[in-house]
This record gives sequence, C-alpha cells and structure tokens, in this order.
Amino acid sequence: MSLLVPLLQLTGALLTVLGIAHVALPRVLGWTDATTFGQSPLGGLVIRMHVGFIGGFVALLGLCTLVGAPELAAGGRLAALFLGASALLWLGRAVCEVVLVPRALAAQPAPKRLWRTAHLLGLLGWPGLVIVYGVAAWQAATR
Repeated sequence: MSLLVPLLQLTGALLTVLGIAHVALPRVLGWTDATTFGQSPLGGLVIRMHVGFIGGFVALLGLCTLVGAPELAAGGRLAALFLGASALLWLGRAVCEVVLVPRALAAQPAPKRLWRTAHLLGLLGWPGLVIVYGVAAWQAATR
C-alpha cells in the first residue's frame, strides 16, 4: 500500500473533525443572536448558517477523503478532479490566512491567545492540505 493512502486517510479524519468542530465555533467566539458583528438577528442567523454549512462541507470533504482514500490514490479522472479541486480550495484558504488574517489581528487592540494560536496553526495546516491534495492530484492525473 502506498504512503498516500494513510496520508489521505489522516487528512480526511482531521478535516472531518474540523468540520464537526464548526458547530461550536459561534459559541466559542461569543456570537449571540442579536449581536453578531452588530447585525440584526436575521443577519446573525445568516452568518451562523454559513458557518454551519461551511463546517458541513469540510466534514463531508474529509469523510469522502477518509473513506475513499484507496480509490483516490488509485488515480483516474474523477480522483484527479476531486483532489485537484480540493488542493485549489485549500490553496485559497492558505492565501487568506497569509494575506487577510494578519491584518485583522493587527486591527484588534489585543488579539486573544486563541486567535494567535489558530493563526499559527493555519499557517502550518492549510499549506499542508495543499501539499497532500496537490501531490495526490498529480499522482492521480498521471496514472
């Protein structure tokens, strides 16, 4: 068995947990019904719904990667498409982490330790996902 299969399985498991953890994100960040970013209750609901759907998407992406790792590593057009799209998705997230997050942290009077820790993890984690999915996509496309 290729090293790629367990690496994809580990990546899938981590993404599944990350996606499920999004359920708690509004509570951890202290978002309430009426005060989320000064929005109306409807605006706050929309933001929390988007967080929920993003979390669900990340969990499903992780679950597909976890369960389908052997098939993804075997290659083929669909595997290359799925893996390549995943690499591009996480590349976009990595760019946001490098470009946007430092500005937001600098704008806060005293960034919370949680934010700084999450940023450092993001600086390591998002590029790691790009590498795993990118290498897997390349291998899938060339088989």
